[in-house]
Amino acid sequence: MNTMKMSPEVREKIKAVCGLYENGRHDLLDLLRVHDLGKRGPEITLELALESIDDDLDSLRRLRDALKGEQAMGHLKKEWGIK
Repeated sequence: MNTMKMSPEVREKIKAVCGLYENGRHDLLDLLRVHDLGKRGPEITLELALESIDDDLDSLRRLRDALKGEQAMGHLKKEWGIK
């Protein structure tokens, strides 16, 4: 088992992913709530939900790519013997 500590940057990126999931969940629940109150029709609610999901997916891809970059750097450092 690897007992090396996780870098603060990686921890922050993982926390950002968690926050993004939580915020996305709240955004979609808010859209449903507004629809249920009769303030928005189903078409606009669906359109806004899809926009929100697309935005979140873009953000998740960026965070995933950043984490993959951190992983690649870790492999290179290990390979080159850098700490």
